[in-house]
Amino acid sequence: MTAVSSRRRIVSGCVTVAAACTLATSAGRAEEGGDEAQILAVMARGADAFNRGDAAAAAAVYASDADLVNVRGDHLKGQAEIERGLARAFATRYKDARIKRGEVDIRFLRPDVALAYVTNEIAVAGAGGAPTVHRELGLRVFVKDGGAWRIAALHDTPLPVR
Repeated sequence: MTAVSSRRRIVSGCVTVAAACTLATSAGRAEEGGDEAQILAVMARGADAFNRGDAAAAAAVYASDADLVNVRGDHLKGQAEIERGLARAFATRYKDARIKRGEVDIRFLRPDVALAYVTNEIAVAGAGGAPTVHRELGLRVFVKDGGAWRIAALHDTPLPVR
């Protein structure tokens, strides 16, 4: 084998590997895009349930062993406790509250684990019926189990109102 034919085989092999890597990366991005849309849909279902004051439906987007830490520092453990906590909130301070999702930044740590930073505005009835709005930045950890994305952990932090 000559040096020229050896180089041609190496170059040909490199081109084949590069093409395979490009196809694999494109497929991964397409899957990630589908997963991102699924995660956004989970957040939309949770927000819709929140806006209806439906604790059971709002808690259904969480994993059975999920953790939720709200802006007050309350730590709820497990889907059942999250549902009870939301039911208490919807009966009191979040009665007729409305949540509006703002910016969302999703990052995949693995194909089945994603972090999502989310800003929300929550409008609650204030004194005299005038709405009071508070903003929060939340970190959500999503886990894909059995083909479905669920929130495994959520931690909200208050933000200044604009």
